[in-house]
Amino acid sequence: ERIELLQNEGFVFDVHNEIWQDRYNELVEYKEKHGDCNVPHTPEYNELWTWVFVQRRMYSMKKITDHRISQLEKLGFVWNLNDYSWIIRFEELKTYKANHGDCLVPKLFDPNPSLAKWVEMQRSQYKNLQMGERSSLTPERIKLLEDIGFVWNVHDLKWMLKYKELLNFFMVNGHCNVPVKHNKPLVNWIGRQRKE
Repeated sequence: ERIELLQNEGFVFDVHNEIWQDRYNELVEYKEKHGDCNVPHTPEYNELWTWVFVQRRMYSMKKITDHRISQLEKLGFVWNLNDYSWIIRFEELKTYKANHGDCLVPKLFDPNPSLAKWVEMQRSQYKNLQMGERSSLTPERIKLLEDIGFVWNVHDLKWMLKYKELLNFFMVNGHCNVPVKHNKPLVNWIGRQRKE
């Protein structure tokens, strides 16, 4: 009878769960307004940001219930922001390839400087991996990149393209003495090969 009397007055027995649910509802409102659950660390959202941070921490320590995980994932909650950022950039790279025909984003790419830096970072992380150093590049990420034609070593690719140009010239002309007026970039490349 006492329990019923307390419940009728709105008494909360599990305060922690009530607080969790209130913050969850705030996150729902945030997502409706902003389209995602990536709450910024600003004075306006400080309490909600702290709660989101704690949820990620609890998840990494395996101290969050399956029910709460399920509730958050229904909202599109991102547990690992590094993975989320990587996927965003990967999608941008796929768009770049659709527009340009390759994944060779220039180092100075004004429309999306962040993508250019990210592409360089992938190559750097791949190099670290090959040298046995610490790298954020996983086998799954490598496969995703290679499946869309990502080039790990741009210098090797450019060398092979010039070699193929020279080979085509040789097949047609029977020699490798390319006239300057015919193809100056190829002549310069041949000169560098001789010098090296």
